[in-house]
Amino acid sequence: MKPEHVQDCAIQAWVHQGVGYALDSISLAHIDNQFRYRGDGDYDGLLVEKDLDDELRNILPSVPTWVEKAKEAVDGPLPKTPVGAHCTKPYACPFAARREGVRG
Repeated sequence: MKPEHVQDCAIQAWVHQGVGYALDSISLAHIDNQFRYRGDGDYDGLLVEKDLDDELRNILPSVPTWVEKAKEAVDGPLPKTPVGAHCTKPYACPFAARREGVRG
C-alpha cells in the first residue's frame, strides 16, 4: 500500500460524503505481494484489506485544500520547470503536452 493510495481513498471518501452519503468505515483492498497461487481456482488471500478509518480521520480535513490547490494549478500559468524525466515518474504527467505547446 502506497501513500498515494491512502490519499486517493481520502479524496473518494470526501466526495462520497460531499454528495450526502455517510460512511461507516473506509478500507483499502490491495494485492498481497507474498500471495502464492496453489491452483484449483483458490485465490483466497490474494487481497489484503487494510482499515483506513484512523488514518483518514486525520487527513480528510486536508482534502478541500488539496482540491483548491489542484484547481489553482490547472487554472494558473504554466510552471517554469522544464519538461523532463521528473514528469514521468511515478506517473506520466497529463499536462506535459500542454507544456510543450501541443493541444489535444
